[in-house]
Amino acid sequence: MKRLVKDGLLPVLGVSVALLACLFAWPGSASANSIVIFSSGVNSSGALLAVGATDPHYTITSSPCGATAAITETPNAVYVADTTTSQWITSTCQDDVGDFLYEITFSLAGLDPSTAALTGSWATDNEGSITLNGVSTGITLGGTSFGSLTPFTISSGFVSGTNTLVLDVHNDGGPSGLQVNISGTASPSGASAVPEPASLFLLGMGLLGLGWMMKRKAVVRG
Repeated sequence: MKRLVKDGLLPVLGVSVALLACLFAWPGSASANSIVIFSSGVNSSGALLAVGATDPHYTITSSPCGATAAITETPNAVYVADTTTSQWITSTCQDDVGDFLYEITFSLAGLDPSTAALTGSWATDNEGSITLNGVSTGITLGGTSFGSLTPFTISSGFVSGTNTLVLDVHNDGGPSGLQVNISGTASPSGASAVPEPASLFLLGMGLLGLGWMMKRKAVVRG
């Protein structure tokens, strides 16, 4: 210890260790923010609506009977049950054969669309498909998918500002409807990239190596 102090190496090694500790504790960019988007059949606080209420977030923009409101319904006996965070919604002409386009919009204002992702689960009666901003996501459901909630993830196709998600439900006849649980995240616009662990390790080892070289140089001088 005396030799280190004498050679002036203790402060150098101390700084190196301190810098290494700071690097591994570096928080990087802020955590991803939640995207404000709602599951089916809930109010603006996320609580379930009463049966027969109009869903304030989903609109049926096209159906066999035209554009209509999406309303909550009591699940058919063969449907997967409502959850604590979502419930079945349908149209006033739910028995008509054809496509029902359930639309919801959400904003990525202040968020980086390249980092956005939506995850959730859904059930449809009958066939279902999802498009984002007019482009197919490739996510589909078969005609008997109403008995369980199927997971999905959307990680591309987002744009700055307002985004439009459309869930197309085709009814083959009889009752029809949609249930979807959904949430999402995205990083703030302009957020700094988080340093990779390998980069942190290499930089830290470089600092320690610098301290060792200075120690060796001091020993040679002595």
